Amino acid sequence: MAKINASLILPFIIFVLSIFFRTYQLDKYPYFSTNEALLSWRSYSLSQIGTDETGRRYPFIFSSFEGYQLPVSTYIIIPFVKIFGLNINTVRLPFVLISLFSLLCLYFLLCKWTNDKNIPLLTLLVLALSPGYLWFTRVINSVNLALSLLVIGLFLLQNQKKSPFYLTGALLCFVASLYTNQITWLVVIPLLFLYAWYRKHRQILIICGLLFIALLPLLYYYLKLPQIALNIKQNDLSIFSDITTINSINALRGEDVSSKRLIWGTVFHNKVYQGVRFLSSYLQQLNPRLYFASGDQNPLHGLSNFGPLLVVFLPFFLSGLKTLYSRNYRLFIFAFFWCLITTLPSALSFPNQNQEKLLLVLPMLALVVGYGLSTIKKQFLPILAVFIVINTTIILYDALVKEPFRQPEKHSTGLIEQIAATSIRNPDKTINMSDADIPDPAPLLLFFSKYDPQLFSSQTPSFGYRSTIRNVGNVAVVGKEK
Repeated sequence: MAKINASLILPFIIFVLSIFFRTYQLDKYPYFSTNEALLSWRSYSLSQIGTDETGRRYPFIFSSFEGYQLPVSTYIIIPFVKIFGLNINTVRLPFVLISLFSLLCLYFLLCKWTNDKNIPLLTLLVLALSPGYLWFTRVINSVNLALSLLVIGLFLLQNQKKSPFYLTGALLCFVASLYTNQITWLVVIPLLFLYAWYRKHRQILIICGLLFIALLPLLYYYLKLPQIALNIKQNDLSIFSDITTINSINALRGEDVSSKRLIWGTVFHNKVYQGVRFLSSYLQQLNPRLYFASGDQNPLHGLSNFGPLLVVFLPFFLSGLKTLYSRNYRLFIFAFFWCLITTLPSALSFPNQNQEKLLLVLPMLALVVGYGLSTIKKQFLPILAVFIVINTTIILYDALVKEPFRQPEKHSTGLIEQIAATSIRNPDKTINMSDADIPDPAPLLLFFSKYDPQLFSSQTPSFGYRSTIRNVGNVAVVGKEK
């Protein structure tokens, strides 16, 4: 009988835990959001008739209620819907699978980077036990998908000498991440430059050049979209649209104009003041509270009252900084600049902390925590386990019991399902539905009724995206715009 390698038992247990936490009652929690329903039914429509919800045939960039969306998150769902049908488990499954595979890749990456087997295990354990981060791994989320593709790409790039297919796969993963979410345009290529320095691989610079060339068609098409300047200002560079900053600049500029200091008022308050505002926002991204305690308190970006990592890990993060610095200075510099680069998209956002846009920071934070945990003495491990259980229980109780009452409009899919079922049973009866409690319910209605894409495409399109994606068959949505 073959002997079991003892060194593989703990990684196997952690990976099984990760599978369980990512898949258990996947269709029940987290709540199925409007954005998930939109991407899911859109994929269903593309798989059936080849057009999206606005009637465009296999578009390159999609419209949505919150701006333009890149293609990968939509197209990756299509084969699953085609094979398994349209349901919550099916549409979330590809994101869960890619997230799990990236977790394995991260483990082997860290084994190489740290020359240690315990620290990668502890890093994975931190990510596996943090409910705030698990929230993002159980939903359709383009930022977490981009992070997973980036990690897989780095793993393949690290093993490129084993096969030329690894290098090709790495390049494809990096390109796919650039076509997944706009924040990757700011971070992927700089991170690869950083990785080239860390691993001393000058060949990676060629990959950076190829990625830039691959990004150009997307940028060209993206920048030609209608109202793209307004979309970028509201979604990607929203810090510069903050009305309080604009009013402050105008007030200070007015004082200088009235005192005839025209050049000073124009140059300083229009440029340098914005730089000071950005620096202030950037420094706020470095607050540990955002990652280990309260998060950004936006229910659209995860749990309302908790960050992506457990607060019990905070002391080990602080001690891990010292341990990492002393044990592996080069990796410390790599992790430091990784965090500086990946916090940039959130620093450009208003409100100026966006937990979703900070997901790419988490692997390095978990690595630092892993270094901190590696120094704990064995006799203290049971005490740590008790604190982890208490911390996790508090978060789960808040998420499962309190959160539905705190955000009732986000947990109303049962009502949507009832309306969709009523619509199917009574196709000739007009059903009025208010969107006062459930904003933009049309994608959820489309999803739960599995509405025929051909019938929806035959509806007369209205002016504007929200007006077009509003009424579904005999269900008339009224409320805010009435």
